[in-house]
Amino acid sequence: MKSLTLFSVLMLTILSSCGKVIEVRDITKTILLLRNKQTGLPPSHYGHAGYEKILFSYDLASIAMILHAAGHKKEAEKMMDYIVKRFNLPARRILNLMDANNSLGILKMFRPGNHTGKHVKTIINAMRYDNTSSTGLGYLEYYTTPGPMSFFIMALLNINTKKYLNIAVEMGKSLLSMQDTEGGVRDGDRVPDAVNTEPHSDAYSAFIMLYSVTTNKLWLNAANKAFSWFKKYVYLPDKGIIHQGSTRGSPNKIFATDAYSWVMAGALGDKLKLSALKKLTDNMLKKSLVKITLKLPDNSRKTIILVDFTDPLDKKSLLKRRGFHPLGSMEWAGGVILALQKNAVRFWNDSRKGLAKLYKGCAQILLREVFKGFYLVPELKDGALSFYATGQGVNVGHGWRTPYYFIKDITGNTLTSGGSLISSWPVFPKLRYNPFIYKDPYKKLYDLIEIDGTDRDRAEKYIKKILQGRSYTEKHPNFLPKVEMQHLNINLWRAFNKAQYASTNNKPRIAKSYFKMVIHWASIIVSEKTWMKKAIEQNKLKQRIIGGIIWYPWGQVVKNNNLILHSEILRYPMLNEMAIAMWGLAVAHNEIGQTKKAKYWIKRIIKDIPLHQIPAMDDRNKNLIKGYWNAIYSWETIIPHKPFKKRIKKLYFKVLKELRLGLQKPVMVHMPYDSEKKMFN
Repeated sequence: MKSLTLFSVLMLTILSSCGKVIEVRDITKTILLLRNKQTGLPPSHYGHAGYEKILFSYDLASIAMILHAAGHKKEAEKMMDYIVKRFNLPARRILNLMDANNSLGILKMFRPGNHTGKHVKTIINAMRYDNTSSTGLGYLEYYTTPGPMSFFIMALLNINTKKYLNIAVEMGKSLLSMQDTEGGVRDGDRVPDAVNTEPHSDAYSAFIMLYSVTTNKLWLNAANKAFSWFKKYVYLPDKGIIHQGSTRGSPNKIFATDAYSWVMAGALGDKLKLSALKKLTDNMLKKSLVKITLKLPDNSRKTIILVDFTDPLDKKSLLKRRGFHPLGSMEWAGGVILALQKNAVRFWNDSRKGLAKLYKGCAQILLREVFKGFYLVPELKDGALSFYATGQGVNVGHGWRTPYYFIKDITGNTLTSGGSLISSWPVFPKLRYNPFIYKDPYKKLYDLIEIDGTDRDRAEKYIKKILQGRSYTEKHPNFLPKVEMQHLNINLWRAFNKAQYASTNNKPRIAKSYFKMVIHWASIIVSEKTWMKKAIEQNKLKQRIIGGIIWYPWGQVVKNNNLILHSEILRYPMLNEMAIAMWGLAVAHNEIGQTKKAKYWIKRIIKDIPLHQIPAMDDRNKNLIKGYWNAIYSWETIIPHKPFKKRIKKLYFKVLKELRLGLQKPVMVHMPYDSEKKMFN
């Protein structure tokens, strides 16, 4: 009897740990359950430390279309209504009330780099999903870029064309302001000199969709210009290559899976020759397919074929990930599957039946594989969820790290468990719903392509050959991440430095606006109850183990910070990061005249986190630590030279007097240190 092939057993591998087949309704159930009752919006992530309140704009638009595709039209419209209501705020009101970042809530007055120089109303890249104010509340990413704006346009038109046409056109004009004279849709105000291929192709799809529903040639002309830029700067059809983007005319050559899949799945793919599509598809699969073995939050162990964000064997990827560490993405796999489905139809229409069947076979294999990655979440009434990527806290290769979704400590206790709602992206190809093309009828033609056992074997062998040397067993972290908290503090420091610069240069109004931004970033940190609880716990632990703060030889810099002394001090990350936020709140409130609030945070520092130690970086090498400082120790022992330091020190002693306390300087504990041996216990 012939042995079972990979394809033959796929029906057995899409089961959850309880033997239940995961279906679309299980996935959408999770989205519906996690929505805020008042806003109708869900968070982007569930169970990710530090991400609980955030909703990325691109995720919002995608999730709304996923609900629409699955028949939840009312819920999808409520999500769009939230955005529309806020986008309709008058530009004049935004200009009058916007902060130093040109933002008001989730809105931004974007100043294009083109010849007009006029402000254009846009939406920033991330927000609080539970905020009910008339402006919404921006969160984390305060810039605006073309990808999310394009997806909003596509979502509005796909979900209810008649209801949302006018607002889609207005957003289209905002998107148009990001297009340069050569047709490249630039990266908003994040990297104004760059054009990234994936959001550029999103913009092309949005322009074509607007043209489809309005017949206004303004949009067709914009799309044609975008296609011309694509051909000139990033498209190499003879080699089957699409570059990740271009900065000032120079190509960014690192392989990006979405630069291929989103192009071929979208309207831009219809403009490409079949000979090029074949080469592009082969290149995309050969560089992105990976096989990952991992343990899921339901305690099942799975081996899943997915796609990576980039080529994990590329030298740059190996460097950024510190070796061979493939990542499997549910979202990007969904895009690849949709691209395969679309290409299958394109080749079928051209009577190239063999390639059409091969691509459909590959699409079916990958579609069944991604559904293996979903798991049931009991607290969500057994709704299904999945990860953002198989690896956690890993550099994807394009400028960001993967979020955390499943962590157990060394004793086996679960520290965090959850997933990402954008992992629902495979629902699109599952339901043959193409978000990039208005009312795309490809489903009917795709379902006419019949494949048999021979076709399945061919697709299986094709994928199996690609996967040689591209397998990986994932190791899960056993500690809570501090990535998000650290990122917020980076923004806090940037705002603080700008405030100090403005204050030094006698610009009090600008200084005040930046001090308010310090308060904004710090407030996010101190409002997270889990972070605050762990910071206080770490202070108590340090008191019990160390008995004070650890002495460090100020100015001692060692390559790669290779001192065990650093490890001892940084063993309490939540304590040290929380101290930055509290110190920032005390100083910033004091500088803008809110003395009562400044006193409150000084008291909290004394009471809750007195043993913090904040690293100071070397002036010549910002990656090296030259010492540590403690706010209380500094206030009591150091003679300040900067005016703000004099003011906060004076207030600190007032607080001590009001509390009838003596000096609170922490005990300095000397640990054995040897410069030659680095450190010994």
